[in-house]
Amino acid sequence: MSSKFTIYTTADDCFALSNGTFNDTSDYGFLGQQSAGVTSKIWIPFIVPAWKGLQIVSAYYKVVAHASLSANTVKVKVGCEAADNPSKPTTKNDLFARTLTTAYLTNNLVDAWTAGTEYSFDITTAVQEILDRAGWAASNTMAVMVWDNGSSSDVQRAQSMYEHATYAPPVLEITYDAGGQVIIWSSE
Repeated sequence: MSSKFTIYTTADDCFALSNGTFNDTSDYGFLGQQSAGVTSKIWIPFIVPAWKGLQIVSAYYKVVAHASLSANTVKVKVGCEAADNPSKPTTKNDLFARTLTTAYLTNNLVDAWTAGTEYSFDITTAVQEILDRAGWAASNTMAVMVWDNGSSSDVQRAQSMYEHATYAPPVLEITYDAGGQVIIWSSE
C-alpha cells in the first residue's frame, strides 16, 4: 500500500537573478533568463515529515504558472539543496552559492505555460538523496531549487510562490510504500 506526503511551501521562499536582484516577498519567481546572461535561481522550502532513509516511490515538485509565456523553451535543473536542514538564503550571493544535489532533473524542454495551470517536475532521485543524508531528520527543511540551465536570452516562465493571492503555492508530493500501513500526512 502506498501513502503520500503532500507538503506546501512556506513564506520563506525566494528567487534571485544573476544581476543582483533578490526577492523573498514576490508572488512569483522566474525560471530561465531575463535578458542576455541574466539567469535565475529559485529556492522553495518544505518542512518534510519523512524519516531518514525512507525509501520513496516518487517525488514531484508541482507549481502553478503565474503567467502565460510561450517564447521558445526554457532549460532548467530541478533538484534539492544538498543540505540536511538549510536556512533561508538572505541575498543573491547566498542563494547562488547553494549546492544542488548530485541527483537532479534536467529539463531542457519546458514548453509554453498557461497561467493558472499546474506543472510538475519528477525529482524522485534528488529527494531520495536528501532522505539518505547522514544528518537528515523528520521535520527538517528540504529546499527544492530550480536553476537556469542555458535558456536563450529573454526566455522565461513564471511560477506562483507562497505569497500569490490567486494561485496555489508550490507543492512537494512524496509517495512511499507504507508496507500495508495507511499513513496520511498533509500540511494543509
